[in-house]
Amino acid sequence: MCFPPAIIAGLAAAAVGTGAKYIGDKQAESASNATFSAERARQQAFTADQTAKFQDSLDRTKELTDPAQQEKAVAAREETLASAIVPASTAGSYLPGSSSAPSVVSTAQDKSAATSAATSSSLARAIATLGGVQDQKQGVDTAIGHNSSAIGQISGFRSGSAGVLNSEMKAAAQKGSFLRGVGGLAQQFGMMALSHGLGAPSVGTGTDLSYAANGASTLGKVSTAVSPFNPGVF
Repeated sequence: MCFPPAIIAGLAAAAVGTGAKYIGDKQAESASNATFSAERARQQAFTADQTAKFQDSLDRTKELTDPAQQEKAVAAREETLASAIVPASTAGSYLPGSSSAPSVVSTAQDKSAATSAATSSSLARAIATLGGVQDQKQGVDTAIGHNSSAIGQISGFRSGSAGVLNSEMKAAAQKGSFLRGVGGLAQQFGMMALSHGLGAPSVGTGTDLSYAANGASTLGKVSTAVSPFNPGVF
């Protein structure tokens, strides 16, 4: 059985149109998936960064109850205070012009100086303990403040990135729109050709052959447009 040329052209056009629309849909799907995956990766990176800074804040608060960290802060203060408040030795100051003092006086002076030094050291330790704890707390508070600020800044980045996702997804959905348009036209032509071919009185009439020729010419243009070897399509 020989089919009218119009029917053959219609079937071919419908097939080309279906293929073109399929490729166009796949392009849009691939672009949408890539866009969504990129946004998901960004959001995961934001989450990891915020989690790391939050954990750092928790770790810094533990320093307030860590004896080693407390002693380190106190020692730093004590070293500075001790050199500032321990009095200088008074040895040799017994009589003006004398080079030495009687042993009993010298011994008394040494004891007095030692007692003064011990008292000063104790005072330096007490002040350093109070100040060191404050220094440590201030350092922890500063670090936590910086982390909190960074977490808030990252939240802004997160919201901004998510805010443009809708636009990016719309742009991705436009991928392959040319192929889908061409495919739709080819399918419409195919339906028209089939309708004409099914209604044709006989095969080989002038009207039928002319319609088939025009259909073949149009189909050739559509096939070239949607061909994978046509770089302008993709």
